[in-house]
Amino acid sequence: MPRSSSASSKKINDIETKLQQKYGEAIVKEETGESYTVVVQSDKLDVKEAVSIVDLVMKELSITQDKIRVQYVSEQ
Repeated sequence: MPRSSSASSKKINDIETKLQQKYGEAIVKEETGESYTVVVQSDKLDVKEAVSIVDLVMKELSITQDKIRVQYVSEQ
C-alpha cells in the first residue's frame, strides 16, 4: 500500500530531529524500493547505537530492517 509522501516526509523529519539531538547531524535518505539510508555524524558508531537507529526507523516508517542502512561520518 503506497504511503502518501507528505506523511512519510513528516515521519522522516521526526526521525531526523530525534537523531540530531543525539548526533548533531542526521539525514534520512529515501532510496529506491522503499529503502532508506540513515547517515549520522559521529566519530564512531557502535552496534548498540546502530541497532537503536534501525529500531527507530522501523517503528516510525513501518518497514523491515532489511530496508534500512545506517552509515556514519566523522566531523572533518
